[in-house]
Amino acid sequence: MHAYLVIGHESQELEREISNLAKSLGENIFEFPITKINEVRELTKFLKLSFDKPTVILIRNIETATEEALNAFLKTLEEPQKDVKFILTATSEHKLLPTIVSRCQIVKIKKLKSQPKAGRPLDEKIENTEIGKFLNLSIGEKIAYIDSIKKREIAVNFLQDQIIFMHQELLKEKEDFKSKAGLLATAQNTLNRLNLNGNVGLQLTNFVINTSQK
Repeated sequence: MHAYLVIGHESQELEREISNLAKSLGENIFEFPITKINEVRELTKFLKLSFDKPTVILIRNIETATEEALNAFLKTLEEPQKDVKFILTATSEHKLLPTIVSRCQIVKIKKLKSQPKAGRPLDEKIENTEIGKFLNLSIGEKIAYIDSIKKREIAVNFLQDQIIFMHQELLKEKEDFKSKAGLLATAQNTLNRLNLNGNVGLQLTNFVINTSQK
């Protein structure tokens, strides 16, 4: 089987299943958003590359994609590339095209009660200029920086500091508001997934890639 559909709402168990499944399927893991057909086209271009290691493509909340995007993505599922596996997530298989569901192995996750996570308040002042410098690094330098972060607690603190810094910058300057708000949202989403037991390396790598594209 080259495609897996993990059914469940965001939870520690969902993130744990994604992490374990991804590790068992590939050495390289990339997360792609699929909501519009343009994003499917970008994924198609990416898949034309040659992969020298087993690679996993993670697509979250695929049920939010337009019908046009799902039909385009179906062609990718019908013609699997060697050494490439797909992990899709959705809250229900009934929200997807039957043709997509039929090409996936279904993994259902039981919903667990979420536990409140302690965090730093947004009004906490962050003076560390190194936090701001991180956003101006090249993508290669950012990857090298986050590669040294192995422990979940350190990763959470790193993202909390990024969120507080971005929030302060957002309040301080009104220029480029949309871009800064996008960075803040990306950091918050990454922190949420870490708190739901998402893989530390995968989440930080995706954070770097997504913030470098903003």
